[in-house]
Amino acid sequence: MLPPLRNAVNDAKAMAAALQTKGFSVDAIYNPKTKNDLREAITRYYTAMKDQVDAVGIIFYAGHGMQLDGNNYLIPTSASLQMPGDLDDQCVKMNTVMSVLKSSSASLNILLLDACRTLPSFSRDGEQGWSKVEAPRGSIIVFATEAGKTASDGTGKNGLFTSNLLKV
Repeated sequence: MLPPLRNAVNDAKAMAAALQTKGFSVDAIYNPKTKNDLREAITRYYTAMKDQVDAVGIIFYAGHGMQLDGNNYLIPTSASLQMPGDLDDQCVKMNTVMSVLKSSSASLNILLLDACRTLPSFSRDGEQGWSKVEAPRGSIIVFATEAGKTASDGTGKNGLFTSNLLKV
């Protein structure tokens, strides 16, 4: 099991509340335990946005994430990562999210990622953080930190990235 992230649930709840005050319809999942939990949430976003034109959709993810061999992964809380193959078995590849963003390009899609902490490395070069990602047409991707670096949890109720994002 991965270590719990001190602020992830607080971050997600605070962001959901902030988005609701701005008029967004929010479908929130807190503390996704399995790959299926994450995939179902991504599917709900796809269903909501696929036929929208000139809409704005936001995906906010606060939790564990990592890269391996240039592939980025969203990691559910129950993941037990013992070897590289566990990533594909238990986690969601960012390619899945990217394909959803591409398919709803008639709208603006914003992906906010407050993720990528120090996790076990499966490679000799000790890859950390996320690998670089190209935003699909009609999308904006915002990371808590630059590619190859890890994000800070901060010291307050919310993580460093989310606490500053909530101010604006």
